[in-house]
Amino acid sequence: MGFHTSKIFPNTDLRIGMMPTRKARLNMKQTKILTEETFDTAYMIIAGIVTAYSDAYLPVFKRMHEEKQQRQANADLKAIAAIACAVKHTPEKRKR
Repeated sequence: MGFHTSKIFPNTDLRIGMMPTRKARLNMKQTKILTEETFDTAYMIIAGIVTAYSDAYLPVFKRMHEEKQQRQANADLKAIAAIACAVKHTPEKRKR
């Protein structure tokens, strides 16, 4: 028994409560970097599961939401650092 996410998200092939297929296990082993696209897909999947089924998965969604907020805060800080660095290295016009 399990839950298939394609009921909520047609383009996914994730089974909740079931062992992943051999192909899925191989893909999991090969994936070492969590991209923004992968993270956003997982975020939407768990949001759909919480909405459609139960609050039992709410702690997982909460953790992912906190991670999403932290990633956004880090991206904002990197942008600020890039601006600060660009301003520092911009040559000033000398007055004569």
